[in-house]
Amino acid sequence: MTDDAPPPERRGHLVPEEAGEVAQRGGVGRMVLTHLPVNSDGRSWAVAKAGTTFEGPVEVADTLKVWEI
Repeated sequence: MTDDAPPPERRGHLVPEEAGEVAQRGGVGRMVLTHLPVNSDGRSWAVAKAGTTFEGPVEVADTLKVWEI
């Protein structure tokens, strides 16, 4: 995993695996990732990484995409 800043600086973001762990412990039914870095291989890498620690469906937030809660 890569950090936003090396210790002892506090990080402001979770990596997808960490977000998946939090979602799994929280018992949520669906995970929506947002605020992802832009890179050449799209955002599928983040969904795959989150899926290693979260057992439910993982999606990526997108402009004008809505979810009914």
